Amino acid sequence: MNKVVNASRAGLKNMRGNGKFGLGSDMHYTPTTQLLDIRRTVISISRFF
Repeated sequence: MNKVVNASRAGLKNMRGNGKFGLGSDMHYTPTTQLLDIRRTVISISRFF
């Protein structure tokens, strides 16, 4: 489980660094980016617990 979380965190950091996700993500919003946004939200929420 931790490996999956760490891998997804690393992937999200790379995507942010590439600028694929951010202010312009709404312009080309696809189910894939939506799932990644949901995953990013869940990960950020899980950090508070």
